Amino acid sequence: MWKTLQYSISTRAVHQIIGLLITGPTVLFAAELTQQVRRPVALALVDAESHLLVANHHSGTLSTIDLDVRRVVGEIRVGRTLSAFVVGRKRAIGVALDDTDSCLITGEIRGHEFHAQGKMSVGRTPVHVLLSADEQRAFVASLWARQTTIVDIAVRAKPRVLATIDLPFSPLLQICLPNPRYLVVAGAFGGELALLDIEAARLLHVHRLEGNNFRGLAISADRQSLYVAHQILNEYPATTRGGVHWGGVLVNVIRSVEIATLHVAQPSTRPAGDLRYLGHPDRAAGDPTGLIVSKEGRQILAFAGVSELAISDREADYFQRVSVGRRPTALILGARGQTVYVANMMDDSLSIVPLDTSTGVQSIQLGPPRELSLAERGEQLFYDATLSSDGWLSCHSCHTDGHTNGRLNDNFGDDSAGAPKRVLSLLGVGATGPWSWGGKVMGLEEQVRKSIRTTMRGTEPTHEQVTALVAYLRTLPPPPSLLRARQRHTGETVSRGARVFRQQGCTDCHEPPRYTSPEIYDVGLQDRLGNRRFNP
Repeated sequence: MWKTLQYSISTRAVHQIIGLLITGPTVLFAAELTQQVRRPVALALVDAESHLLVANHHSGTLSTIDLDVRRVVGEIRVGRTLSAFVVGRKRAIGVALDDTDSCLITGEIRGHEFHAQGKMSVGRTPVHVLLSADEQRAFVASLWARQTTIVDIAVRAKPRVLATIDLPFSPLLQICLPNPRYLVVAGAFGGELALLDIEAARLLHVHRLEGNNFRGLAISADRQSLYVAHQILNEYPATTRGGVHWGGVLVNVIRSVEIATLHVAQPSTRPAGDLRYLGHPDRAAGDPTGLIVSKEGRQILAFAGVSELAISDREADYFQRVSVGRRPTALILGARGQTVYVANMMDDSLSIVPLDTSTGVQSIQLGPPRELSLAERGEQLFYDATLSSDGWLSCHSCHTDGHTNGRLNDNFGDDSAGAPKRVLSLLGVGATGPWSWGGKVMGLEEQVRKSIRTTMRGTEPTHEQVTALVAYLRTLPPPPSLLRARQRHTGETVSRGARVFRQQGCTDCHEPPRYTSPEIYDVGLQDRLGNRRFNP
């Protein structure tokens, strides 16, 4: 297809390409697109919605799709890895984030082109960006720095930091409330929602909801409620076959929280809101993400773990589920409210879905694929909920993006039931054997196979699946320290703490440089079953 694509582009598109040759940035054209892994993560409609820009994480590129001819017409490199991208509606501005270089990139939107003009550093691992109502400022959430940065983008070529707000958790998503003075930031791993006053540049309140993996935020059509798409990993029941199959272990929901409750500082209470459960036994809805709400109040989101798009009816009582590409993550609704564009992260494709799905779904491949490495195949499997019973959960559901959702779970990792334990991070797991709470598993392959069978209750994985998952896990580095992520000096306090750590014998169990050891110790604590011996 790629060899002949140059002959199938419309005359209008050809003229646009010729114009780019004269005035635009360095662009790869449809017939010249290289074989690479792209991993699309963000979408933006431009040029009166005639074109769609797709931000690709792994390749650091923006793909340009002509929606008239439904073809990729160009691709431009913007950074090393792109984690977010947004464009203005009032101004011809675009803002991208590079999470590898921890920087913000600003530029001008000319027709359907993005021309980079400015660049500045932000906190470690920026993951989400929003524009203010007047599009003079950008709000950047940085994962490991635990910060929201307010950036002046009035002059596109010279972005500058106005303020930085430290958060008590790692953020992932942000949303502006109907009152544009306030911004809500959602936690990446646990159940935190922070309310920020962006005019005063300060954190007002932090609410902790019962849940984890907040992957979708939207304002209700009446502008009175905040919708949150997330998961709830329960402490009980144990991960028996029935516990997983009947949805008791992990549930996928949309939570409706009254916006007024977010402004009330009552740490002893939680703005619980109403829950709408997603999926059911025999057809679960693993890893809900990318929630949007149409003007008519229809809820639209992806079930990323099972590669489906879900579209509610006008009463939000029923979801129609539509198959799309592998791991749909980013969604955007056309201005007319009739079409949803879906970026499918794990197969480098775009799905075009009419809200009235009777006319069918169209798919566009972002470029010619190359053969995936073993670790890249493992990455696909890590986010695949079909490895579990009915599609309730993926590896990512508990080990969020390789880290942890911070919740308790009663699985058989310790060869027992009745003593729930905190989910462990997998960042750096390739070098921290032996595995499991008790340190009884000597091989990471054995641990992966055991988790699929006894925690996810999936079918017996193949040797190839286990090998690929292990290869991916071995690529996950440990996170940076908070001080390093915020680019702050450690100072004498850290040095003094290191001396105490050594003097008190902490290094007997937590040996540098990874601060663990392969031994099993009686740690002086016991779980509900009386177990006292654990591996650090």
